[in-house]
Amino acid sequence: MEISRHQQEGFLEVRVSGRLDSHWADFLAEELSEIIQQGEHTIQLDLAEVHYLSSAGIAVLLRFHKELAEIDGSLLVSNASEMVSKVFEISGLARTLLLDSTKGVEPEEAEKPSVKELDREGVLYQIYESAPGESLQCRVIGDPLRLAGCRFEDRNCQTVTLKGSSFGLGIGALGPDFASCRDRFGELLAVAGTAIYQPTDGTGAPDYLVSAGDTLPEISVLYGLICDGRFSLFARFETSKEKGPVSLSSLAGSCLEMADTDRVGMVIVSESVGLVGAALKRSPALEASPEAPFEHPGIRRWLSFTPERVYTRSVNLIVGLAIRGDAGELDSFVRPFGQDPGLAGHLHAAAFTYGPVKRGEIKLRETVSTLFRTERPLGVLHLLHDSRPILGVGESEFSRGACWFGPISNVSS
Repeated sequence: MEISRHQQEGFLEVRVSGRLDSHWADFLAEELSEIIQQGEHTIQLDLAEVHYLSSAGIAVLLRFHKELAEIDGSLLVSNASEMVSKVFEISGLARTLLLDSTKGVEPEEAEKPSVKELDREGVLYQIYESAPGESLQCRVIGDPLRLAGCRFEDRNCQTVTLKGSSFGLGIGALGPDFASCRDRFGELLAVAGTAIYQPTDGTGAPDYLVSAGDTLPEISVLYGLICDGRFSLFARFETSKEKGPVSLSSLAGSCLEMADTDRVGMVIVSESVGLVGAALKRSPALEASPEAPFEHPGIRRWLSFTPERVYTRSVNLIVGLAIRGDAGELDSFVRPFGQDPGLAGHLHAAAFTYGPVKRGEIKLRETVSTLFRTERPLGVLHLLHDSRPILGVGESEFSRGACWFGPISNVSS
């Protein structure tokens, strides 16, 4: 089999020749996956030179046809050999997969929302005003400074019940109280009726809960930040091949600029080039120790750092905040990141197996729900900037994604 790509105006044409059987179907699937990860969501297949098509090949075509349709993309066959056409007719798929069979009366276009564009450092942002004038109210839970020495006790734990409109992050666990979560506390994030965290009890896999209603089950939190309110802005971002990926600090700085504020709360769903961060290996509520978890040599038992970018070619759900200038009451909660000395923040990321994100303006809850339904969570990290000379790997980088964000008007404890 031979596969070649040909960029056309408005779509990518993929020409396939040879046999499309169970053996070669896997190669076509790998090629289509790579194409979609590179941002092409409108694909036309030229199968004029395909002289054999089996059910395995059909399965691949249907799989990607469905996946792209779910994100407002398309995969259709623009040209088919006589043999392929016969197989489509026999299987009843001609109207589904053949381009000419899908043509019909064009529906009336709905009024498109007003979109502004910003080109910042080679990254194109498409900005939608989703709730103009709205702001976020945030609440700090617990004392992050107690992580030094791992000095968390029962009296430092708060049970939190989040609304579907809230988002937050911190060190916590899914469970009703300190006793039931004591050996499991780890990096946690919650948004849009869903909570996910990285247990530290040795199980390795992240654990999560997706709520069908407006309220999440109880979460036990040692420290964290909870935000309520509506995001005033939504933006799509995409990098160019010439410029390369966008860094976390650049993305956060752009959100501050677009929101015209010095404090911004944000939720990001993005396609990652790689994440840089850390995660607890042991619960900070198990035992107090003067050197835990940051001092050598015990740091290796307590914390796991990424020696290089991890979760490459993954989809990430990122929750947090960024500030520029004086941190004020958030001083103990944020840390500097990136090359900008005035920029600080606190962000957690959950990494998932790759699945393309729907184009255009999308709804947060629907997007998060789809992510948990269709992809597998890989891990949860506290995102960091590794600025060590020579050995440092920098910060997390992204190729494209969607971001819900807005100014923080009030912080309470």
